[in-house]
Amino acid sequence: MEDKDKKRDPMPPPDATPEEIGEFWDTHSLADYWDETHEVEFQVNLKSRQDPSPDESEAVDQSDLLSAEQGWRKLKELIQKMGNQGKDFEKLVARLLELLLDIPFVVAKSGTQSSGDARSTAGEISVQAKNYSDGSTLRDTEIEGDIRRADRTLQDLDVYVLAVSRDVAQSRDTLDAIVKDTGLDIVPLELTDELSDFGALCVTFWEDICCFFDLSDIDPEFSNWAQKVGIDSKTKDKIKELCSKLKQGIQTQNHVQKDAKKRLHKRFNTDKGFNPINLSGAIERKIIESRILDWWEAGESPICYLDGQEGHGKSWLAAKAMNSICEKENVVTFWLDSKDWNSCKSIFDLLYTCFSYLPYEERKIAKLQNKIAKIWHKTLIVLDGVNERNAIETAQRILTEYFRSDESDCENKIRFLLTTRPLNDYPDFESYLWSKCHKISVDPFNDSELQEALTRKGLQLDDLPDPLKDIARIPRYFQRCTELRDELGSLDVVTKEVVLWGDLLDKIERTDPQIKQKLGWHRAKDAQEILSDLAKQAKWTNAGPQASAQLLEQYFPGYREVRHDLEEQHITLEAGPLQAKLSR
Repeated sequence: MEDKDKKRDPMPPPDATPEEIGEFWDTHSLADYWDETHEVEFQVNLKSRQDPSPDESEAVDQSDLLSAEQGWRKLKELIQKMGNQGKDFEKLVARLLELLLDIPFVVAKSGTQSSGDARSTAGEISVQAKNYSDGSTLRDTEIEGDIRRADRTLQDLDVYVLAVSRDVAQSRDTLDAIVKDTGLDIVPLELTDELSDFGALCVTFWEDICCFFDLSDIDPEFSNWAQKVGIDSKTKDKIKELCSKLKQGIQTQNHVQKDAKKRLHKRFNTDKGFNPINLSGAIERKIIESRILDWWEAGESPICYLDGQEGHGKSWLAAKAMNSICEKENVVTFWLDSKDWNSCKSIFDLLYTCFSYLPYEERKIAKLQNKIAKIWHKTLIVLDGVNERNAIETAQRILTEYFRSDESDCENKIRFLLTTRPLNDYPDFESYLWSKCHKISVDPFNDSELQEALTRKGLQLDDLPDPLKDIARIPRYFQRCTELRDELGSLDVVTKEVVLWGDLLDKIERTDPQIKQKLGWHRAKDAQEILSDLAKQAKWTNAGPQASAQLLEQYFPGYREVRHDLEEQHITLEAGPLQAKLSR
Protein backbone atom coordinates (compact mmCIF):
# COMPACT_ATOMS: atom_id res chain seq x y z
CA MET A 1 0.00 0.00 0.00
CA GLU A 2 1.43 3.33 -0.92
CA ASP A 3 2.30 5.86 1.74
CA LYS A 4 -0.38 8.58 2.06
CA ASP A 5 2.32 11.14 2.62
CA LYS A 6 3.92 10.24 -0.67
CA LYS A 7 4.28 13.36 -2.76
CA ARG A 8 1.45 13.63 -5.34
CA ASP A 9 1.30 15.47 -8.59
CA PRO A 10 -1.03 18.46 -8.32
CA MET A 11 -4.41 18.14 -10.04
CA PRO A 12 -4.99 20.24 -13.14
CA PRO A 13 -5.80 23.89 -12.33
CA PRO A 14 -9.33 25.26 -12.91
CA ASP A 15 -8.29 26.89 -16.16
CA ALA A 16 -6.90 23.64 -17.63
CA THR A 17 -8.21 22.62 -21.05
CA PRO A 18 -10.28 19.46 -21.48
CA GLU A 19 -7.32 17.86 -23.25
CA GLU A 20 -4.96 18.61 -20.33
CA ILE A 21 -7.47 17.22 -17.82
CA GLY A 22 -7.89 14.06 -19.91
CA GLU A 23 -4.17 13.45 -20.19
CA PHE A 24 -3.78 13.85 -16.40
CA TRP A 25 -6.44 11.31 -15.44
CA ASP A 26 -5.17 8.88 -18.05
CA THR A 27 -2.03 8.46 -15.90
CA HIS A 28 -3.42 9.05 -12.41
CA SER A 29 -6.00 7.35 -10.18
CA LEU A 30 -8.92 9.16 -8.52
CA ALA A 31 -8.36 7.00 -5.41
CA ASP A 32 -5.12 8.90 -4.73
CA TYR A 33 -7.06 12.21 -4.65
CA TRP A 34 -10.28 11.16 -2.88
CA ASP A 35 -9.56 13.40 0.09
CA GLU A 36 -9.69 16.43 -2.24
CA THR A 37 -13.18 15.69 -3.64
CA HIS A 38 -16.50 17.26 -2.45
CA GLU A 39 -19.99 15.81 -2.18
CA VAL A 40 -22.54 17.20 -4.72
CA GLU A 41 -26.15 16.46 -5.69
CA PHE A 42 -27.53 16.40 -9.23
CA GLN A 43 -30.37 14.89 -11.25
CA VAL A 44 -30.09 12.78 -14.38
CA ASN A 45 -33.06 12.55 -16.75
CA LEU A 46 -32.71 9.43 -18.87
CA LYS A 47 -34.70 9.39 -22.09
CA SER A 48 -35.40 6.45 -24.31
CA ARG A 49 -33.87 6.50 -27.73
CA GLN A 50 -37.24 5.36 -29.06
CA ASP A 51 -39.61 8.27 -29.92
CA PRO A 52 -42.80 8.17 -27.81
CA SER A 53 -46.25 8.31 -29.34
CA PRO A 54 -48.09 11.68 -29.28
CA ASP A 55 -50.23 10.53 -26.33
CA GLU A 56 -47.15 9.39 -24.39
CA SER A 57 -45.37 12.68 -25.20
CA GLU A 58 -48.28 14.69 -23.82
CA ALA A 59 -48.25 12.59 -20.66
CA VAL A 60 -44.54 13.24 -20.17
CA ASP A 61 -44.98 17.02 -20.68
CA GLN A 62 -47.86 17.23 -18.19
CA SER A 63 -46.57 14.86 -15.55
CA ASP A 64 -44.85 17.56 -13.48
CA LEU A 65 -47.58 20.25 -13.89
CA LEU A 66 -50.42 21.20 -11.60
CA SER A 67 -53.97 20.63 -12.76
CA ALA A 68 -55.83 23.68 -14.11
CA GLU A 69 -58.01 23.81 -11.01
CA GLN A 70 -55.00 23.67 -8.70
CA GLY A 71 -53.09 26.28 -10.69
CA TRP A 72 -55.85 28.89 -10.85
CA ARG A 73 -56.66 28.39 -7.16
CA LYS A 74 -53.01 28.85 -6.17
CA LEU A 75 -52.81 32.00 -8.29
CA LYS A 76 -55.90 33.44 -6.62
CA GLU A 77 -54.55 32.62 -3.16
CA LEU A 78 -51.24 34.23 -4.04
CA ILE A 79 -52.93 37.47 -5.14
CA GLN A 80 -55.39 37.58 -2.26
CA LYS A 81 -52.49 37.22 0.20
CA MET A 82 -51.16 40.55 -1.05
CA GLY A 83 -53.86 42.00 1.18
CA ASN A 84 -53.78 45.73 1.75
CA GLN A 85 -50.04 46.06 2.15
CA GLY A 86 -49.14 49.40 0.62
CA LYS A 87 -50.46 49.76 -2.91
CA ASP A 88 -49.10 46.50 -4.28
CA PHE A 89 -52.42 45.29 -5.68
CA GLU A 90 -53.14 48.59 -7.45
CA LYS A 91 -49.60 48.62 -8.83
CA LEU A 92 -49.98 45.04 -10.04
CA VAL A 93 -53.17 45.86 -11.96
CA ALA A 94 -51.68 49.03 -13.42
CA ARG A 95 -48.57 47.15 -14.55
CA LEU A 96 -50.62 44.39 -16.20
CA LEU A 97 -52.66 46.95 -18.14
CA GLU A 98 -49.49 48.74 -19.20
CA LEU A 99 -48.07 45.50 -20.56
CA LEU A 100 -51.33 44.62 -22.34
CA LEU A 101 -52.16 48.00 -23.88
CA ASP A 102 -48.64 49.39 -24.23
CA ILE A 103 -49.63 52.73 -22.68
CA PRO A 104 -48.42 54.24 -19.36
CA PHE A 105 -50.52 54.20 -16.18
CA VAL A 106 -50.09 56.14 -12.94
CA VAL A 107 -51.15 54.91 -9.49
CA ALA A 108 -53.00 57.48 -7.39
CA LYS A 109 -51.55 58.74 -4.14
CA SER A 110 -53.30 57.76 -0.92
CA GLY A 111 -56.26 60.03 -0.22
CA THR A 112 -56.46 61.42 -3.78
CA GLN A 113 -58.38 58.68 -5.59
CA SER A 114 -61.34 60.55 -7.09
CA SER A 115 -60.16 59.41 -10.51
CA GLY A 116 -59.64 55.81 -9.36
CA ASP A 117 -56.80 53.81 -7.86
CA ALA A 118 -54.92 54.14 -11.17
CA ARG A 119 -55.49 55.71 -14.57
CA SER A 120 -53.89 55.98 -17.96
CA THR A 121 -51.86 59.14 -18.32
CA ALA A 122 -54.24 60.41 -21.04
CA GLY A 123 -57.21 59.88 -18.71
CA GLU A 124 -59.27 57.65 -21.04
CA ILE A 125 -59.02 54.59 -18.73
CA SER A 126 -59.63 54.55 -14.98
CA VAL A 127 -58.93 51.57 -12.68
CA GLN A 128 -60.52 50.66 -9.35
CA ALA A 129 -58.68 47.77 -7.69
CA LYS A 130 -60.35 45.76 -4.90
CA ASN A 131 -58.43 42.85 -3.37
CA TYR A 132 -61.26 40.87 -1.83
CA SER A 133 -61.41 37.28 -0.68
CA ASP A 134 -64.18 34.96 -1.85
CA GLY A 135 -66.02 35.45 1.44
CA SER A 136 -66.15 39.24 1.09
CA THR A 137 -69.23 41.06 -0.18
CA LEU A 138 -68.98 43.52 -3.05
CA ARG A 139 -70.98 46.63 -2.19
CA ASP A 140 -72.78 47.83 -5.33
CA THR A 141 -73.46 51.30 -3.91
CA GLU A 142 -69.75 51.77 -3.25
CA ILE A 143 -68.85 50.52 -6.73
CA GLU A 144 -71.38 52.84 -8.38
CA GLY A 145 -70.15 55.79 -6.31
CA ASP A 146 -66.55 55.15 -7.38
CA ILE A 147 -67.52 54.95 -11.05
CA ARG A 148 -69.59 58.12 -11.08
CA ARG A 149 -66.90 60.04 -9.16
CA ALA A 150 -64.26 59.01 -11.70
CA ASP A 151 -66.61 59.92 -14.57
CA ARG A 152 -67.06 63.43 -13.14
CA THR A 153 -63.33 63.85 -12.51
CA LEU A 154 -61.90 62.59 -15.80
CA GLN A 155 -63.37 64.54 -18.70
CA ASP A 156 -62.09 62.14 -21.38
CA LEU A 157 -62.91 58.91 -19.53
CA ASP A 158 -64.10 56.17 -21.89
CA VAL A 159 -63.33 52.89 -20.08
CA TYR A 160 -63.61 52.03 -16.38
CA VAL A 161 -61.79 48.88 -15.22
CA LEU A 162 -63.04 47.20 -12.06
CA ALA A 163 -60.25 44.83 -10.99
CA VAL A 164 -61.31 42.37 -8.26
CA SER A 165 -59.42 39.33 -6.95
CA ARG A 166 -62.63 37.27 -7.01
CA ASP A 167 -65.71 36.96 -9.26
CA VAL A 168 -68.11 39.88 -9.76
CA ALA A 169 -71.21 37.88 -10.75
CA GLN A 170 -73.40 39.50 -8.10
CA SER A 171 -72.68 43.01 -9.45
CA ARG A 172 -73.08 42.48 -13.18
CA ASP A 173 -76.63 43.85 -13.37
CA THR A 174 -75.53 47.00 -11.56
CA LEU A 175 -72.55 47.45 -13.87
CA ASP A 176 -74.68 46.91 -16.98
CA ALA A 177 -77.19 49.53 -15.80
CA ILE A 178 -74.38 52.06 -15.29
CA VAL A 179 -73.07 51.37 -18.81
CA LYS A 180 -76.51 52.15 -20.28
CA ASP A 181 -76.88 55.26 -18.14
CA THR A 182 -73.44 56.85 -18.54
CA GLY A 183 -72.07 55.70 -21.89
CA LEU A 184 -68.94 54.38 -20.15
CA ASP A 185 -67.53 50.99 -21.04
CA ILE A 186 -67.09 49.09 -17.76
CA VAL A 187 -64.70 46.14 -17.95
CA PRO A 188 -64.76 43.79 -14.93
CA LEU A 189 -61.29 42.29 -14.44
CA GLU A 190 -62.18 39.35 -12.23
CA LEU A 191 -60.26 36.36 -10.87
CA THR A 192 -61.89 32.93 -10.56
CA ASP A 193 -60.96 29.26 -10.08
CA GLU A 194 -60.74 28.84 -13.85
CA LEU A 195 -59.44 30.82 -16.83
CA SER A 196 -60.54 34.44 -16.36
CA ASP A 197 -59.48 37.86 -17.66
CA PHE A 198 -57.37 38.67 -14.59
CA GLY A 199 -55.86 35.19 -14.48
CA ALA A 200 -55.04 35.27 -18.20
CA LEU A 201 -53.22 38.58 -17.74
CA CYS A 202 -51.13 37.21 -14.87
CA VAL A 203 -49.92 34.05 -16.62
CA THR A 204 -49.35 35.88 -19.93
CA PHE A 205 -46.99 38.33 -18.27
CA TRP A 206 -45.79 36.02 -15.48
CA GLU A 207 -42.09 36.75 -15.84
CA ASP A 208 -42.79 40.49 -15.75
CA ILE A 209 -44.86 40.42 -12.55
CA CYS A 210 -43.11 37.79 -10.41
CA CYS A 211 -41.51 40.63 -8.44
CA PHE A 212 -44.92 41.46 -6.94
CA PHE A 213 -45.10 38.14 -5.06
CA ASP A 214 -43.19 36.23 -2.41
CA LEU A 215 -42.52 32.94 -4.16
CA SER A 216 -40.20 31.46 -1.53
CA ASP A 217 -42.85 29.03 -0.25
CA ILE A 218 -44.32 28.25 -3.68
CA ASP A 219 -43.73 24.85 -5.26
CA PRO A 220 -41.62 24.97 -8.44
CA GLU A 221 -44.50 23.21 -10.18
CA PHE A 222 -46.60 26.38 -9.90
CA SER A 223 -44.14 28.51 -11.89
CA ASN A 224 -43.93 25.76 -14.51
CA TRP A 225 -47.72 25.68 -14.70
CA ALA A 226 -47.99 29.48 -15.03
CA GLN A 227 -45.50 29.58 -17.91
CA LYS A 228 -47.15 26.63 -19.64
CA VAL A 229 -50.69 28.07 -19.37
CA GLY A 230 -49.45 31.53 -20.42
CA ILE A 231 -48.75 30.32 -23.96
CA ASP A 232 -51.87 28.16 -24.26
CA SER A 233 -54.23 28.98 -27.15
CA LYS A 234 -57.23 29.45 -24.83
CA THR A 235 -55.30 31.99 -22.79
CA LYS A 236 -54.30 33.86 -25.95
CA ASP A 237 -57.96 33.97 -27.07
CA LYS A 238 -58.96 35.33 -23.68
CA ILE A 239 -56.32 38.07 -23.91
CA LYS A 240 -57.44 39.00 -27.42
CA GLU A 241 -61.04 39.28 -26.22
CA LEU A 242 -59.97 41.45 -23.28
CA CYS A 243 -58.06 43.77 -25.61
CA SER A 244 -61.22 44.26 -27.68
CA LYS A 245 -63.23 45.14 -24.58
CA LEU A 246 -60.67 47.75 -23.54
CA LYS A 247 -59.89 49.25 -26.94
CA GLN A 248 -63.09 49.11 -28.99
CA GLY A 249 -65.88 50.17 -26.63
CA ILE A 250 -67.79 46.98 -27.29
CA GLN A 251 -70.33 47.32 -24.47
CA THR A 252 -71.57 50.80 -25.31
CA GLN A 253 -71.46 49.99 -29.02
CA ASN A 254 -73.76 47.01 -28.46
CA HIS A 255 -76.19 49.05 -26.37
CA VAL A 256 -76.38 51.87 -28.93
CA GLN A 257 -76.74 49.37 -31.75
CA LYS A 258 -79.82 47.85 -30.11
CA ASP A 259 -81.40 51.26 -29.47
CA ALA A 260 -80.64 52.45 -33.01
CA LYS A 261 -82.16 49.27 -34.48
CA LYS A 262 -85.39 49.92 -32.59
CA ARG A 263 -85.62 53.39 -34.10
CA LEU A 264 -84.83 52.11 -37.59
CA HIS A 265 -87.46 49.38 -37.28
CA LYS A 266 -90.03 52.05 -36.50
CA ARG A 267 -88.74 54.34 -39.24
CA PHE A 268 -88.85 51.66 -41.94
CA ASN A 269 -92.29 50.33 -41.13
CA THR A 270 -94.52 53.34 -41.55
CA ASP A 271 -96.90 54.72 -44.14
CA LYS A 272 -97.42 57.96 -42.23
CA GLY A 273 -95.58 61.21 -41.63
CA PHE A 274 -92.76 62.88 -43.54
CA ASN A 275 -91.13 60.78 -46.27
CA PRO A 276 -92.64 57.44 -45.20
CA ILE A 277 -90.48 54.39 -45.85
CA ASN A 278 -92.28 51.08 -45.48
CA LEU A 279 -89.84 48.35 -46.46
CA SER A 280 -92.57 45.74 -46.46
CA GLY A 281 -93.75 47.31 -49.72
CA ALA A 282 -90.30 47.97 -51.15
CA ILE A 283 -89.67 46.76 -54.70
CA GLU A 284 -86.65 44.52 -55.27
CA ARG A 285 -83.71 46.10 -57.13
CA LYS A 286 -81.20 43.29 -56.71
CA ILE A 287 -78.56 44.68 -59.07
CA ILE A 288 -78.35 48.08 -57.37
CA GLU A 289 -78.67 46.56 -53.89
CA SER A 290 -75.72 44.34 -54.72
CA ARG A 291 -73.67 47.34 -55.84
CA ILE A 292 -74.29 49.09 -52.53
CA LEU A 293 -73.23 46.02 -50.54
CA ASP A 294 -70.15 45.62 -52.75
CA TRP A 295 -69.19 49.21 -51.90
CA TRP A 296 -69.57 48.51 -48.20
CA GLU A 297 -67.60 45.29 -48.21
CA ALA A 298 -64.77 46.64 -50.40
CA GLY A 299 -64.14 49.50 -47.98
CA GLU A 300 -62.07 51.43 -50.52
CA SER A 301 -64.22 54.56 -50.54
CA PRO A 302 -65.71 55.66 -47.19
CA ILE A 303 -68.54 57.69 -48.75
CA CYS A 304 -71.10 56.51 -51.30
CA TYR A 305 -74.05 58.37 -52.80
CA LEU A 306 -77.09 57.10 -54.69
CA ASP A 307 -77.80 59.43 -57.60
CA GLY A 308 -81.18 59.30 -59.32
CA GLN A 309 -84.24 61.28 -60.34
CA GLU A 310 -87.34 61.74 -58.23
CA GLY A 311 -89.24 58.53 -57.55
CA HIS A 312 -86.46 56.12 -58.56
CA GLY A 313 -86.44 54.50 -55.11
CA LYS A 314 -83.19 55.84 -53.64
CA SER A 315 -84.51 55.94 -50.07
CA TRP A 316 -85.85 52.40 -50.33
CA LEU A 317 -82.51 51.15 -51.64
CA ALA A 318 -80.54 52.90 -48.90
CA ALA A 319 -82.85 51.58 -46.20
CA LYS A 320 -82.71 48.00 -47.50
CA ALA A 321 -78.91 48.13 -47.77
CA MET A 322 -78.68 49.46 -44.22
CA ASN A 323 -80.79 46.56 -42.94
CA SER A 324 -78.65 44.02 -44.80
CA ILE A 325 -75.45 45.50 -43.35
CA CYS A 326 -76.90 45.38 -39.82
CA GLU A 327 -77.79 41.71 -40.25
CA LYS A 328 -74.28 40.76 -41.39
CA GLU A 329 -72.07 42.92 -39.15
CA ASN A 330 -71.91 44.38 -35.67
CA VAL A 331 -72.30 47.95 -36.92
CA VAL A 332 -74.07 50.96 -35.41
CA THR A 333 -76.32 52.55 -38.04
CA PHE A 334 -78.12 55.90 -38.11
CA TRP A 335 -80.69 57.26 -40.55
CA LEU A 336 -81.30 61.01 -40.89
CA ASP A 337 -83.87 62.65 -43.17
CA SER A 338 -83.00 65.97 -44.79
CA LYS A 339 -85.06 67.91 -42.26
CA ASP A 340 -82.97 66.34 -39.48
CA TRP A 341 -79.48 67.09 -40.73
CA ASN A 342 -79.68 70.02 -43.16
CA SER A 343 -78.57 72.56 -40.53
CA CYS A 344 -75.63 70.63 -39.03
CA LYS A 345 -72.39 72.61 -38.94
CA SER A 346 -69.86 69.77 -38.53
CA ILE A 347 -69.45 66.01 -38.26
CA PHE A 348 -69.49 66.27 -34.47
CA ASP A 349 -72.74 68.23 -34.73
CA LEU A 350 -74.08 65.51 -37.04
CA LEU A 351 -73.19 62.82 -34.48
CA TYR A 352 -75.06 64.76 -31.82
CA THR A 353 -78.12 64.80 -34.08
CA CYS A 354 -77.86 61.02 -34.54
CA PHE A 355 -77.90 60.42 -30.79
CA SER A 356 -80.55 63.05 -30.09
CA TYR A 357 -83.17 60.71 -31.58
CA LEU A 358 -82.30 58.07 -28.97
CA PRO A 359 -83.38 58.37 -25.31
CA TYR A 360 -80.01 59.66 -24.05
CA GLU A 361 -79.01 62.50 -21.74
CA GLU A 362 -76.61 65.25 -22.82
CA ARG A 363 -73.60 63.95 -20.86
CA LYS A 364 -73.98 60.47 -22.29
CA ILE A 365 -74.33 61.83 -25.83
CA ALA A 366 -71.10 63.81 -25.45
CA LYS A 367 -69.24 60.65 -24.42
CA LEU A 368 -70.72 58.58 -27.25
CA GLN A 369 -69.86 61.22 -29.86
CA ASN A 370 -66.22 60.78 -28.89
CA LYS A 371 -66.44 56.98 -29.04
CA ILE A 372 -67.80 56.98 -32.60
CA ALA A 373 -65.03 59.28 -33.83
CA LYS A 374 -62.14 57.57 -32.03
CA ILE A 375 -62.97 54.11 -30.65
CA TRP A 376 -65.79 52.19 -32.29
CA HIS A 377 -64.76 49.95 -35.13
CA LYS A 378 -67.27 51.14 -37.73
CA THR A 379 -70.41 53.30 -37.93
CA LEU A 380 -72.73 53.83 -40.91
CA ILE A 381 -74.69 57.08 -41.24
CA VAL A 382 -77.29 57.49 -44.00
CA LEU A 383 -78.08 61.08 -45.01
CA ASP A 384 -81.25 61.03 -47.09
CA GLY A 385 -82.22 63.86 -49.45
CA VAL A 386 -79.07 65.90 -50.18
CA ASN A 387 -81.00 67.90 -52.79
CA GLU A 388 -83.78 68.90 -50.39
CA ARG A 389 -84.04 71.94 -48.08
CA ASN A 390 -80.63 73.34 -49.00
CA ALA A 391 -79.04 70.24 -47.48
CA ILE A 392 -76.42 70.29 -50.23
CA GLU A 393 -74.57 73.06 -48.37
CA THR A 394 -74.40 70.94 -45.22
CA ALA A 395 -73.41 67.84 -47.20
CA GLN A 396 -70.50 69.62 -48.84
CA ARG A 397 -69.41 71.13 -45.52
CA ILE A 398 -69.29 67.60 -44.07
CA LEU A 399 -67.43 66.23 -47.09
CA THR A 400 -64.85 69.00 -46.82
CA GLU A 401 -64.25 68.26 -43.15
CA TYR A 402 -64.22 64.51 -43.72
CA PHE A 403 -61.60 64.56 -46.46
CA ARG A 404 -59.35 67.00 -44.63
CA SER A 405 -56.02 65.31 -43.88
CA ASP A 406 -56.17 65.84 -40.12
CA GLU A 407 -59.51 64.00 -39.92
CA SER A 408 -58.00 60.60 -40.77
CA ASP A 409 -59.23 58.98 -37.53
CA CYS A 410 -62.80 59.90 -38.38
CA GLU A 411 -62.36 58.56 -41.91
CA ASN A 412 -61.41 55.16 -40.54
CA LYS A 413 -64.35 55.01 -38.13
CA ILE A 414 -67.37 56.55 -39.90
CA ARG A 415 -68.80 55.78 -43.33
CA PHE A 416 -71.61 57.65 -45.08
CA LEU A 417 -74.32 56.65 -47.55
CA LEU A 418 -76.16 59.61 -49.13
CA THR A 419 -79.15 59.85 -51.45
CA THR A 420 -79.68 62.72 -53.89
CA ARG A 421 -81.15 63.82 -57.17
CA PRO A 422 -78.53 64.85 -59.78
CA LEU A 423 -76.73 67.93 -58.44
CA ASN A 424 -74.93 69.20 -61.55
CA ASP A 425 -77.37 72.08 -62.07
CA TYR A 426 -77.21 73.30 -58.47
CA PRO A 427 -75.34 76.64 -58.27
CA ASP A 428 -73.40 75.61 -55.16
CA PHE A 429 -72.39 72.18 -56.48
CA GLU A 430 -68.69 71.40 -55.79
CA SER A 431 -67.87 68.61 -58.22
CA TYR A 432 -64.35 67.98 -56.88
CA LEU A 433 -65.76 66.92 -53.50
CA TRP A 434 -68.21 64.45 -54.99
CA SER A 435 -65.54 63.01 -57.27
CA LYS A 436 -63.90 61.58 -54.13
CA CYS A 437 -67.07 59.63 -53.32
CA HIS A 438 -68.34 56.37 -54.79
CA LYS A 439 -71.32 57.08 -57.07
CA ILE A 440 -74.08 54.55 -57.74
CA SER A 441 -76.65 55.61 -60.36
CA VAL A 442 -80.28 54.72 -59.66
CA ASP A 443 -82.21 54.51 -62.93
CA PRO A 444 -85.80 53.47 -63.74
CA PHE A 445 -86.63 49.78 -63.98
CA ASN A 446 -85.05 47.97 -66.88
CA ASP A 447 -87.12 45.33 -68.70
CA SER A 448 -86.19 42.45 -66.39
CA GLU A 449 -86.73 44.52 -63.23
CA LEU A 450 -90.12 45.72 -64.44
CA GLN A 451 -91.15 42.16 -65.30
CA GLU A 452 -89.99 40.92 -61.89
CA ALA A 453 -91.86 43.73 -60.13
CA LEU A 454 -95.03 42.89 -62.06
CA THR A 455 -94.65 39.18 -61.31
CA ARG A 456 -94.44 39.91 -57.58
CA LYS A 457 -97.80 41.69 -57.92
CA GLY A 458 -99.33 38.83 -59.91
CA LEU A 459 -99.21 40.79 -63.18
CA GLN A 460 -97.66 40.48 -66.63
CA LEU A 461 -96.29 43.20 -68.90
CA ASP A 462 -99.36 42.86 -71.14
CA ASP A 463 -101.57 43.77 -68.16
CA LEU A 464 -100.14 47.31 -68.24
CA PRO A 465 -102.00 49.70 -70.58
CA ASP A 466 -99.58 51.24 -73.09
CA PRO A 467 -99.87 54.78 -71.62
CA LEU A 468 -98.69 53.41 -68.24
CA LYS A 469 -95.67 51.43 -69.41
CA ASP A 470 -93.21 54.33 -69.26
CA ILE A 471 -94.38 55.81 -65.97
CA ALA A 472 -94.55 52.34 -64.39
CA ARG A 473 -90.77 52.02 -64.86
CA ILE A 474 -90.34 54.61 -62.10
CA PRO A 475 -90.49 52.61 -58.85
CA ARG A 476 -92.63 55.04 -56.87
CA TYR A 477 -95.14 55.45 -59.68
CA PHE A 478 -95.20 51.69 -60.19
CA GLN A 479 -96.24 51.41 -56.55
CA ARG A 480 -98.91 54.06 -57.11
CA CYS A 481 -100.22 52.18 -60.18
CA THR A 482 -100.71 48.98 -58.21
CA GLU A 483 -102.37 50.86 -55.35
CA LEU A 484 -104.82 52.47 -57.77
CA ARG A 485 -105.50 49.11 -59.40
CA ASP A 486 -106.46 47.71 -55.99
CA GLU A 487 -108.56 50.79 -55.27
CA LEU A 488 -110.32 51.04 -58.65
CA GLY A 489 -110.45 47.34 -59.47
CA SER A 490 -108.56 47.46 -62.77
CA LEU A 491 -105.54 49.03 -64.44
CA ASP A 492 -107.67 49.82 -67.50
CA VAL A 493 -109.18 52.86 -65.76
CA VAL A 494 -105.82 54.07 -64.46
CA THR A 495 -104.16 56.79 -66.55
CA LYS A 496 -100.88 58.64 -66.26
CA GLU A 497 -102.74 61.77 -65.13
CA VAL A 498 -104.55 59.85 -62.39
CA VAL A 499 -101.24 58.40 -61.16
CA LEU A 500 -99.61 61.85 -61.04
CA TRP A 501 -102.65 63.40 -59.37
CA GLY A 502 -102.80 60.66 -56.75
CA ASP A 503 -99.10 61.06 -56.06
CA LEU A 504 -99.46 64.85 -55.76
CA LEU A 505 -102.25 64.55 -53.23
CA ASP A 506 -100.18 62.08 -51.24
CA LYS A 507 -97.24 64.50 -51.16
CA ILE A 508 -99.44 67.36 -50.04
CA GLU A 509 -100.89 65.17 -47.33
CA ARG A 510 -97.42 64.33 -46.07
CA THR A 511 -95.69 67.68 -46.46
CA ASP A 512 -94.51 69.73 -43.49
CA PRO A 513 -97.16 71.31 -41.24
CA GLN A 514 -95.40 74.67 -41.70
CA ILE A 515 -95.88 74.58 -45.48
CA LYS A 516 -99.49 73.48 -45.09
CA GLN A 517 -100.16 76.40 -42.76
CA LYS A 518 -98.62 78.95 -45.14
CA LEU A 519 -100.73 77.62 -48.01
CA GLY A 520 -103.86 77.33 -45.96
CA TRP A 521 -103.94 73.57 -46.64
CA HIS A 522 -104.54 71.17 -43.81
CA ARG A 523 -105.38 68.14 -45.91
CA ALA A 524 -105.09 67.00 -49.50
CA LYS A 525 -108.76 67.71 -50.10
CA ASP A 526 -108.13 71.43 -49.56
CA ALA A 527 -105.62 71.44 -52.42
CA GLN A 528 -107.98 69.42 -54.60
CA GLU A 529 -110.79 71.94 -54.12
CA ILE A 530 -108.52 74.91 -54.93
CA LEU A 531 -107.13 73.31 -58.07
CA SER A 532 -110.59 72.17 -59.17
CA ASP A 533 -111.84 75.76 -58.94
CA LEU A 534 -108.85 76.99 -60.91
CA ALA A 535 -109.31 74.32 -63.55
CA LYS A 536 -112.90 75.51 -64.23
CA GLN A 537 -111.75 79.04 -65.12
CA ALA A 538 -111.37 79.83 -68.80
CA LYS A 539 -107.98 81.54 -68.56
CA TRP A 540 -106.50 78.38 -66.99
CA THR A 541 -107.38 76.09 -69.87
CA ASN A 542 -104.33 76.71 -72.07
CA ALA A 543 -101.99 78.17 -69.44
CA GLY A 544 -98.37 77.12 -69.46
CA PRO A 545 -96.18 76.60 -66.37
CA GLN A 546 -95.35 80.30 -65.95
CA ALA A 547 -98.96 81.40 -66.32
CA SER A 548 -100.04 78.65 -63.94
CA ALA A 549 -97.66 79.96 -61.28
CA GLN A 550 -99.02 83.49 -61.73
CA LEU A 551 -102.57 82.24 -61.34
CA LEU A 552 -101.66 80.32 -58.21
CA GLU A 553 -100.03 83.43 -56.71
CA GLN A 554 -103.14 85.47 -57.60
CA TYR A 555 -105.61 83.08 -56.00
CA PHE A 556 -103.66 82.41 -52.78
CA PRO A 557 -100.76 84.73 -51.87
CA GLY A 558 -99.00 82.17 -49.68
CA TYR A 559 -97.89 80.25 -52.79
CA ARG A 560 -95.10 82.73 -53.63
CA GLU A 561 -93.53 82.29 -50.18
CA VAL A 562 -93.51 78.52 -50.21
CA ARG A 563 -92.99 77.82 -53.91
CA HIS A 564 -89.31 76.99 -53.35
CA ASP A 565 -90.20 74.71 -50.44
CA LEU A 566 -92.79 72.98 -52.57
CA GLU A 567 -90.26 72.45 -55.33
CA GLU A 568 -87.83 70.96 -52.81
CA GLN A 569 -90.67 68.66 -51.78
CA HIS A 570 -91.04 67.80 -55.49
CA ILE A 571 -94.58 69.23 -55.56
CA THR A 572 -95.23 70.78 -58.97
CA LEU A 573 -98.44 72.73 -59.52
CA GLU A 574 -98.86 73.73 -63.16
CA ALA A 575 -101.40 73.61 -65.97
CA GLY A 576 -101.62 70.66 -68.32
CA PRO A 577 -103.74 67.59 -68.98
CA LEU A 578 -104.50 67.35 -65.29
CA GLN A 579 -106.58 70.57 -65.30
CA ALA A 580 -108.82 69.34 -68.08
CA LYS A 581 -109.47 66.19 -66.13
CA LEU A 582 -110.28 68.12 -62.96
CA SER A 583 -112.75 70.41 -64.72
CA ARG A 584 -115.01 67.51 -65.66
